[in-house]
Amino acid sequence: MIKIKYIENNHSCVIEAYEEQTGWDEITLYYSEISTDFNVGSNSIEIPWHSFISNFDTLRHLTNRFSIKVDIDNDTLQLIKEAIEKKTKLNDLENLIGIDIDIIQEELDRKGMRRQLTKEQKRNVSTLTRLNSGATFSVPGAGKTTEAISFYLLKRDLTNKLLVICPKSAFPAWEEQFRECLGEKAPKIKRLIGGYQSIENLLKSKDEIYLIT
Repeated sequence: MIKIKYIENNHSCVIEAYEEQTGWDEITLYYSEISTDFNVGSNSIEIPWHSFISNFDTLRHLTNRFSIKVDIDNDTLQLIKEAIEKKTKLNDLENLIGIDIDIIQEELDRKGMRRQLTKEQKRNVSTLTRLNSGATFSVPGAGKTTEAISFYLLKRDLTNKLLVICPKSAFPAWEEQFRECLGEKAPKIKRLIGGYQSIENLLKSKDEIYLIT
């Protein structure tokens, strides 16, 4: 039998074997190969939660192959179920609620966008509108900043603010891109610089967008 438990304080997963367990060496070997952040004990392994979830199907295959019983506490089991549900939804991305690619530009124009998106940018932004969180990994120069600004405009409301985390050398580029995309309608951008107290005071301002390293 193996026991699986989520560790909240460092967002990891501990898999522990009870006594001598057939197939344990295979499980240990597999996780050591897929994660560089891997800790192994005499009868346990600890890996980042994202590595565990991403490879849960393989663990299930190994436990079935070696007839290993699995003990999972209720909290950990709930997290696993939620992760599987999210993965299932991603596999059916086109049917998730979002803004259709054909009306992305129309919606952006209505919100003051001055830049015309490429077909690829429209596709990426449409995809992002269907997700709770996401990322774009296009090549340099593909227009990822424009995609980020477009997504922000589509999701913008009076209760939310935008925090951009980037190198300090990129601050001017972000400010310029907002001006080029929105012109006179570009919101004021505040640079969060200085120490803790300085940044805390800056965050009390009524600005809509903040830049920080």
